[in-house]
Amino acid sequence: MGAARSFLGALVVALSLTGCAHVAVPKAPEQPAPMAFAEPQPTTSATTSARPLSQRLPTGQVVRPAGDAVVWGDKALENHVVDLALSPDGRQVAVLGRFDVTLLDASSHEILASYALATDVQGLGTYGGVVWSSDGSEFYVPVSQTDRKFKTPSDGAILGFRPERDAQGRWRLPLPRFVAVFPPERDRPALPTALTWAADGRHLMVALNGHAAIARVDPQTGRIQRLPLEQGRWPSSLTEKEGRIFVSEWAGLPPKDLRETGFGGWNDYALKLQESVLVDGKTDVTREGFVEVLDTQGHSLKRLSVGLSPIGLAHHPKRPFVYVADAGSDTVTVIDAKSLAVVERIPMGLPGTAYGVVPTTILPSADGEHILVALGRLNALAWVRLARGSGGDAAGSSRVEGYIPVGEYPTGLAWADSGRVLWVANLEGFGPYATIASGFDKAFRSDYPRPGEREGFSTDGNYNAHRQQNVLSVLPWPPSAAQLAQWTQEVTADRFLRAAQRNAEALRAAPRPGIPPRPIPERLGEPSVFRHVVYIIKENRTYDQVLGDLPQGQGDPRLTVFGRSITPNHHALAEEFALLDQYYLPAKSSAEGHPWATTAFLSDYVERNVRAWFRGYPHTILDALVPPKTGYLWDAALAKGLDVRIYGEATLPVMAQKNLTWLDLWQLREEHTLPAGLGVEGTIPSVLQHSNPRYPGEDYRFSDQLRADLFLEDLARFEAQGKMPNLLILALPNDHTAGMKPYFPQPQAMMADNDLALGRIVEALSRSRFWPETAIFVTEDDAQDGWDHLSPFRSLGYVISPYSRLGRVEHHFYSQLDLLRTMEQILGIAPMNLMDLAARPMAELFADRADLRPYRLRPATLPLDTMNPAAPLATQRAPYGDPLGRELYGKALKMAARIDDPDQDELMNRMIWYAVKGPAPYPGPVQGMVTKD
Repeated sequence: MGAARSFLGALVVALSLTGCAHVAVPKAPEQPAPMAFAEPQPTTSATTSARPLSQRLPTGQVVRPAGDAVVWGDKALENHVVDLALSPDGRQVAVLGRFDVTLLDASSHEILASYALATDVQGLGTYGGVVWSSDGSEFYVPVSQTDRKFKTPSDGAILGFRPERDAQGRWRLPLPRFVAVFPPERDRPALPTALTWAADGRHLMVALNGHAAIARVDPQTGRIQRLPLEQGRWPSSLTEKEGRIFVSEWAGLPPKDLRETGFGGWNDYALKLQESVLVDGKTDVTREGFVEVLDTQGHSLKRLSVGLSPIGLAHHPKRPFVYVADAGSDTVTVIDAKSLAVVERIPMGLPGTAYGVVPTTILPSADGEHILVALGRLNALAWVRLARGSGGDAAGSSRVEGYIPVGEYPTGLAWADSGRVLWVANLEGFGPYATIASGFDKAFRSDYPRPGEREGFSTDGNYNAHRQQNVLSVLPWPPSAAQLAQWTQEVTADRFLRAAQRNAEALRAAPRPGIPPRPIPERLGEPSVFRHVVYIIKENRTYDQVLGDLPQGQGDPRLTVFGRSITPNHHALAEEFALLDQYYLPAKSSAEGHPWATTAFLSDYVERNVRAWFRGYPHTILDALVPPKTGYLWDAALAKGLDVRIYGEATLPVMAQKNLTWLDLWQLREEHTLPAGLGVEGTIPSVLQHSNPRYPGEDYRFSDQLRADLFLEDLARFEAQGKMPNLLILALPNDHTAGMKPYFPQPQAMMADNDLALGRIVEALSRSRFWPETAIFVTEDDAQDGWDHLSPFRSLGYVISPYSRLGRVEHHFYSQLDLLRTMEQILGIAPMNLMDLAARPMAELFADRADLRPYRLRPATLPLDTMNPAAPLATQRAPYGDPLGRELYGKALKMAARIDDPDQDELMNRMIWYAVKGPAPYPGPVQGMVTKD
């Protein structure tokens, strides 16, 4: 009872959410609106809103969902729909979101009632699983609390909701009851997920993803029977068929051979929760996925090898077959539930391309002749006709008969109206959008103007990465042959996939002998003028925040907080080489940004944790389950026989004295001394083997000047040896800033620190003997901490080389994937997966002739050690001058030690704005601008 009471404190009742709409989607236009994201506009009432019907993603893909789009959610949050289920009578739809539980009318698509899961203590919907009682009086969902830093392991629970009508006949969701509570074990949360009914119809079955167990729960009595997994760990889904329980598992037993040992399951910065996993020796990525078969008493019968990251299980409605969505392998594994043998592996990837469509869940048809497979990275469903040996009647092998476009990253499927209607939960919906034009934006509203002032405006109308609504797709079913053909054409004819197919064909062309070197070789393996690629990864800035004051680019100076006076080198580099004002990042946070930046991909494992980070926050990647099977950029380079040097990416700094402050470390640098015991630690052997052993990664106590010092020491050594690695990857993170956190420099000082370090590194390289053969690529990992007037994904990107001194604005649409593809083509590395296969080298940014003039460093214009107030408010005299400053300062005092903790980013930009701008009001709504394709 105490645990239930504790968890109950993590939940709050919400009377309603902000709106719902259902809109028919016509045939999409050939050219979607580029990267200007639209705010939902009112239609029939103040509580109804419609989304754009064609949306370009920052990957270059286009989302054109078929059917109706049902949209709702608290507009101050980054909402994500996880799963859904139809009531037994088919009249209602229960939806599990990351932040809410919602009840909809299945016919009208109207919201009947909603319940908001508290976000301040992270009582959140888990990875999936919504089920109704047989009489339709109650539905059940799995939820979990989590402390991302794992300081306080938390409970998981199954909640029971009983929809009811009030005296006026309106539906409501009263306070839920705790059907079951699962306390943590060995400091690990239970993470209940994949909730389903047992075959007896009386017990709920749930996978305890954080533990090596499943559980059988009696929803009437609350009795829990734990069934430990004898061989596996991290169960992700389960189903019961032929008197046996089938459990998918993300990883297997600890490896016996230490040479094949990696660490996974928890991106734990204390490195205390990590568990040993078997990894691929070339990529350090987990290489096992299993389905464990148990009898109904929980005894292990057999363990079957399936694809990587198995996540969705379903069974045939009439015949003895179980289907497994292998998210990490682009396959569906078919298991004979009687013989316990794998009978088929159905390939789900697109012919002629590469890994990367990511099957996430499976829904069999009522007659068992087909299965629907949700393909997360393809933003589509595959309609698969089953072969005779896999539960269907088709001759030969199972095959995809067509595709259906839906929203971004589908994860939940359900039939309604006896299979005549299909409901789809889209985890990413349509992506982020502009802030609400209500005058009251919960996270970013401004208290300005001050009393007596007339003019003031909020952030309404601008874009931030954490504004996202829940989106369901609703489609009539089955489609006619003509309709399925049209939908298939819309999916496969997308320019992104056409580009992937063209590029795959081009990659098959052999390099031609005698071809002279050029900046970007036309064919893979042909020579480049560059022998060295330097890849610099920075942190969290939008384009408008830094370069919005450049009149030649498409910027809004009113949103610029780190303009030329703070970032003279960022501005000079953009003006002397090329200003990219249409450069976009796929990520919404650093936990997504670093995987995207180093793997050109975001795996299902990371997507399932989005905005909850139940298993840790992989800004610094420490978990072998985070990357896709294709590994990292450095893996591809090493496999090619290239030399690699890594500076701070995927490692953490360690020191003998743990409590040193920013000023302590700054003083040591001033004295030309390193802290005692400075080193790096991590969990990826190839990274540790090729890292600078002293270069500090993510720890904002270290100045970027120290990072530049250490890199320049290496550069001097390279000069003396006459040899520099082919690929150098540098983390340069301090443009993240520490906001107004005490004992750190003010945001503008940390940004100036980052700017000076970037300038020093570029200047030194441009004056080195390697400059004629060096290309520098600079990116942010994401753009989550600020606003941009065009897109929440628009950010800073630089291409710097002797062949790139163009001195012009480049308006072409570029994504981080294009940046990665350009580096790959220069180094002779094949694309790693579908996402960078579809990208194109940035040929427009290179001239045929070199301009070898060195870059001239611009000095910092303010002291880098200009500190935030350090004393508590009670003893500090009027910090930041007025009540708003004191309010923000008080919040800063409470911020966790790790600055990049994701629950802080919505506070971060307001603090940055205030610290830099003082009493200046926030910028107001602006007219979005159309980008040039």
